[in-house]
Amino acid sequence: MKVSVRPSRNTNLMLIMIVRYMLFVPIIYGLCFIIYLLLQDDPRLAVDIGTNLRVILLSSIAVVVTFAFAHFEKHQRMHLPTALLVAIMTFAVLSLVIGDAFGQYGNFWWWDDMLHASSGVIAGFVGYLLVYFYNGRYNMRMNPLFVGVFAFTFAIAVGVVWEIFEFSVDYWLLTDMQGWSFPPNAPLIGKPFQGSGLRDTMSDLIVSTIGALIASMVAYFTYKNNRRSALKMMRQTFPNLTKRLKS
Repeated sequence: MKVSVRPSRNTNLMLIMIVRYMLFVPIIYGLCFIIYLLLQDDPRLAVDIGTNLRVILLSSIAVVVTFAFAHFEKHQRMHLPTALLVAIMTFAVLSLVIGDAFGQYGNFWWWDDMLHASSGVIAGFVGYLLVYFYNGRYNMRMNPLFVGVFAFTFAIAVGVVWEIFEFSVDYWLLTDMQGWSFPPNAPLIGKPFQGSGLRDTMSDLIVSTIGALIASMVAYFTYKNNRRSALKMMRQTFPNLTKRLKS
């Protein structure tokens, strides 16, 4: 019996469109605030200008990603499980709209840790799906441990690349994504003499690693105990690949 994914696909497209419009909030806010800062003609405001440029850059990238997701959905090249898409879109809203545009990073010390932990979980599940994308045309009779380890290492790699990105943005845009301006008593792991920037970076990596571990364990046990359902989900995620395998 063939399972139709059209209702779920329509749900995904609607969700993508809603989040795309929400992502314009930090872009418009950032542009308006930069114009306001430039009118002040104060060189000390360069850091604030760089911070808003970062928000605009990340939000713009997120908008482009939503167009890519919608394109893949419409042309049936990729159909993310709705739960995973909800997690990705929620992450984008919490980090860019509520976190940056409405300043929740400064109001809640745990906001950044929560997002990094959830990013580890999301990246882990993306890595789980990529196992089928790269191996589905060959052989999916693989050890569940390999599936779990791949999901874990993929998520760790994403976390490391993100920290490199933070370092680069701080260098070029004079921002403070790594948290070097945090006070010594900031709720970070480590000791004050290690510097808030290093402590913030290690905190991000540790919580994202915990999230990656959670996702990899779910991937391992799912693939080990319910491989048929896991493969069905993977085939629905990449329908074009499945069609080529049948032809």
